[in-house]
Amino acid sequence: MTSPKNLLHIFLFIVLGCLLNCKPKKETGNKSSVTDGVEKTYNPTGELFSEVTMKDGKRNGMARDYFKNGKVFTEVNYKEDKRDGTFKQYYDDGTISKEIDYKDDLQDGWSKKYRKDGTKAWQARFTKDMPCSDLTEYYLNGARKTEYPRIVIEPIDELRELGDYTLKISMSDKTNTVTFYEGKLTSEGCFDRNKVHEIFPRQNGFCKLHFHLAPGGFLMEEISIIAVVKTQQGNSYITTRSYNLAINN
Repeated sequence: MTSPKNLLHIFLFIVLGCLLNCKPKKETGNKSSVTDGVEKTYNPTGELFSEVTMKDGKRNGMARDYFKNGKVFTEVNYKEDKRDGTFKQYYDDGTISKEIDYKDDLQDGWSKKYRKDGTKAWQARFTKDMPCSDLTEYYLNGARKTEYPRIVIEPIDELRELGDYTLKISMSDKTNTVTFYEGKLTSEGCFDRNKVHEIFPRQNGFCKLHFHLAPGGFLMEEISIIAVVKTQQGNSYITTRSYNLAINN
């Protein structure tokens, strides 16, 4: 009969063997140095999982991930350890799924999503990771989606009673997957979070801008509103509206 102590040793041996065998295997194209050459990683069952070109210890060149069937899953070029070029993602049958332009590891250019039948699902433009206002989404039949909500601004005048004037801001479809900002888009039509101010508080899809005027006060200015709406396809739809404010108490 095997003693409990021996059973414990056998159990630990089995667990250790499993851990060692389950770790992906690595192999480099240049055996003399892991910092240069093509580094390859394998699945536990032996299929190629990924490969990346290394130079001076950094990713430089093409990097790919693979499906178990051997087809490419993703590929992108690196320059000094940063993505540089067009990232591509594929379905397991080899058809293109997604394309994203990168520069200096930031999304810069067009991002495109394709359905498995090859038709385009959407395309969106970015500048230095900033989403731009020219998102285009497509229905399953290939038609371009054109029905997007617009910004609604409702003035609430309580100047005589409280000395307050409020702009209630919402979307025409009452969506609550929206964030409002005060500010303008860049000259390229892109959203720069560092140059705008989020409007608080935000509740159930609307927010408010408050203005207080003392008796005899006067205020005239142009208010620029940006709405960033999350679409059903997970994109950021950006729309703007200006409001000419002219109030006196």
